[in-house]
Amino acid sequence: MSPGLERITTRYVAQEDRVRLTGQTPEGTPVVIWLSMRMLQRLLPLLFKWLEQQGPPSTFKDLRQGFAHQAARAELQPTAPVRAQADSQTWLAHSVDIAYWKGVVRLTFKAPGAQDAVLRMPLKPLRQWLGIVYDAYLKAEWPLQVWPDWIREGTQVPKKGEAVLH
Repeated sequence: MSPGLERITTRYVAQEDRVRLTGQTPEGTPVVIWLSMRMLQRLLPLLFKWLEQQGPPSTFKDLRQGFAHQAARAELQPTAPVRAQADSQTWLAHSVDIAYWKGVVRLTFKAPGAQDAVLRMPLKPLRQWLGIVYDAYLKAEWPLQVWPDWIREGTQVPKKGEAVLH
């Protein structure tokens, strides 16, 4: 059975030119999953599409999404990061299975050799995580075309420290 991740820390690591997702299982064991730009470029549009389908149809959907995104980021509280250990499982995600139900998205990060980990996020934590990933894109100087206007136009880069979702 795939370990579920209860808390995560997401950071861009310049030396790897990848995003490192460090998650903590219910047993307290850290797991490190590397996400390439290529993987994220494929994953993100699916998450944006799902978010845009949440809530009632509206002619002002971008405005509504932008407000929801800004509100979620404003409520993000910095906490201690999840720290990897020398013996932590570490792998590069080769694929991500996505499942949606009742306002929750489930991401199953997979690698060859039956390594995988599951991350479940309701709407607000997903929006917060996407804001952190957007900040990682800015830090990495990766192309921003994949990001919808409602995130690009409404996101302020944190001034001090790094925003981290746990």
